[in-house]
Amino acid sequence: MKKTLNLVIMYFASLIFGLAFGTLMYAMFLNLLSYVAGDNLRLFTTEVLYHSFSYISFCVIFLACPLVAFYRIRHPGGISQTIIFLILCFVTWIVILPLNCKLCDYLDKNYPFTTEESYLSKDYFRHVDNEVYYFTNDFTYSNGGMKADAVIIQTEKDDDYVMFGPVRDSNAFKLNTKAAPFREILVRESFRGRLSPSFVNFRALAVGGRYAFSRAFDDGILTFLFYLSFALALCSVYLLTNLFDWRLLTTTLFFLLTSLILSLNSGFFSPWLGTISQQLGGNAIYDFLAKWHPEPLVFVANCLLALIFTVIWIVGLVIKNHTQKKD
Repeated sequence: MKKTLNLVIMYFASLIFGLAFGTLMYAMFLNLLSYVAGDNLRLFTTEVLYHSFSYISFCVIFLACPLVAFYRIRHPGGISQTIIFLILCFVTWIVILPLNCKLCDYLDKNYPFTTEESYLSKDYFRHVDNEVYYFTNDFTYSNGGMKADAVIIQTEKDDDYVMFGPVRDSNAFKLNTKAAPFREILVRESFRGRLSPSFVNFRALAVGGRYAFSRAFDDGILTFLFYLSFALALCSVYLLTNLFDWRLLTTTLFFLLTSLILSLNSGFFSPWLGTISQQLGGNAIYDFLAKWHPEPLVFVANCLLALIFTVIWIVGLVIKNHTQKKD
């Protein structure tokens, strides 16, 4: 009973601590993304905290049940743990997730936040490719766009020169494209070689959850139920938390399978699945699934993974019972 109670405590601790700590850390990251050299760093503004909360809250919801399942690997219990886990999964995906979608939609409609645009500041040398930019004044609006005077130094050996003139700020401006995802190239250079694409896109998962929930009001509850195939696959990994006696092997398998499911549902495999989808176009079953799920093959894969985990769990139980009877 104590282990079962600890499972519940672990769940709520993950939700509360993850939401609080994650919101603060991601708010700092958002400030870093928009920071421009010379500006004051504005930490924990209402706008930044809201954008951080609306993202982190979904991340915490997606990871809450896997964290509880991971806790169960180290502290296995009886059937009561499994029942409590099923209840927690139901509360997470049927109660908390819709409520969070509803809250974010309400805040978006009633408390719209306007993002203040920041522009590169003067009196800093910014190096990009073979050029160095030095702005002599701040960006101001002129002739339909934001402009600033800059000294541009070409550093290439065979073609070095210095020129002075106005520079227009735009999405295609070299200092902006090379700095992405940051606003400031000087900040981007501090993280050179440290940024790499992730195989799990939590923002895509959050957008998918809100989209499925919003469509449920227009197209019917089936849209949201089809989306819950993601939850089915993710929670089914719990069945394998007692598969091996060696916990390190169980933990490795658990993280690999959880990462696979998160990657699958966040669009990491979309290019490959898109090729298969083109070949299945016109298929009656595929077209039916496409009405309720944006990526029918992902829905099928989620259900298939859940089925495979269930079969493995049943086979594992049979083998363990047979071994115990022989002993």
